[in-house]
Amino acid sequence: MKSKDIDTVTDEDIAYWKSMDFSNAKRANEIPIIKALQSNPKARAMYVPRKKTITLRIDEDILAVLKQGGRGYQTRINGMLREWLKDSLAHQ
Repeated sequence: MKSKDIDTVTDEDIAYWKSMDFSNAKRANEIPIIKALQSNPKARAMYVPRKKTITLRIDEDILAVLKQGGRGYQTRINGMLREWLKDSLAHQ
């Protein structure tokens, strides 16, 4: 699927992504560190995440919006992913 600007996403595009099969993906609570944090409030309070360098491909339009906020766009991406993860755990 070709990358598109956010404003040009169609119903067909949305249907494509909804049709993706993530049935083999691990649930967040199956990841050991998350499982440990959920079961131990003290661990949650003391947990300071280490950063891991990765390569991540992001659509240009999404990256442009994130960079509009100035320095710290990678931290913003991390925060958005963390919030998504919290939400996904809350809805299980």
